[in-house]
Amino acid sequence: MIRIRTTLTSDTPHLPELAPLVGRRVSITVVEEPATGGPGTPSVTTGTGDWAGADRALQALHDSGFDFGVYDRIAEEDRLAAEAAQASLTLANLKARRAAAIRLREFNSDFGALAEQDAIDLADQEGRS
Repeated sequence: MIRIRTTLTSDTPHLPELAPLVGRRVSITVVEEPATGGPGTPSVTTGTGDWAGADRALQALHDSGFDFGVYDRIAEEDRLAAEAAQASLTLANLKARRAAAIRLREFNSDFGALAEQDAIDLADQEGRS
């Protein structure tokens, strides 16, 4: 992947970085980037070490009344919702296991009754013969 950042000066740009790809199928996407450094718009260009610009942007964010703790509160709410969902699944799982155990107990008691009836029938047949 080649990423080229440039300012278009004509509708036929000269991009020597693409020379190795000439003759190959490629996909070209052009995305307009927002203007930086406009009046009243603090901006920071990454990789430039523009720490004064970073300070100005942070101060403008602070002056705007931005709630810096909102993301922590949202993350905590998401964590609590996930825990509640997991607890709900665990409770549902326990209820399902309990219902299965009750059905198994009923089956075993029915099976035990059948075994007892078979023993009675066998003793009855032996008594007749």
